[in-house]
Amino acid sequence: MDEMPAIYEGLGWCDVVLFTTAVRWGNHTAVMQRVVERMNTLTGRATTWGEDEPLTGRRVGVIVGGFNWRSREVGLRLAEVLDELGVGFVVPGGSGVLTWQSDADPYDEQAGPMKPDVAAWLESDAGRAAVERFVGVVFR
Repeated sequence: MDEMPAIYEGLGWCDVVLFTTAVRWGNHTAVMQRVVERMNTLTGRATTWGEDEPLTGRRVGVIVGGFNWRSREVGLRLAEVLDELGVGFVVPGGSGVLTWQSDADPYDEQAGPMKPDVAAWLESDAGRAAVERFVGVVFR
């Protein structure tokens, strides 16, 4: 079933939009790519039909997590793409992007569940600071 009409409808009343994805082969997932491609229909409404751009004025955050490499790069790239879609947010120093990765080695394999690693990071000083910075930018 196609859920995009519900997403489009939600964009009409929401204040904050969070885009989340895992990292797959150094990029965002195919599901996120499909959402981005489908959201392309939202651009140009002001110039084409005289309508408001659905994403204008929305607070937007990007959350990317994964075991392997490039989560930060994926988050920043996704933020750039969303900016092109009319979100109209600038990522000052990447503070509207929250990322976590367990390992910088692209050839390392995950040995077991990541939940304990993520929980430990969220409880660490660095993790708490990253979340506080993200929340301060996106939900201010």
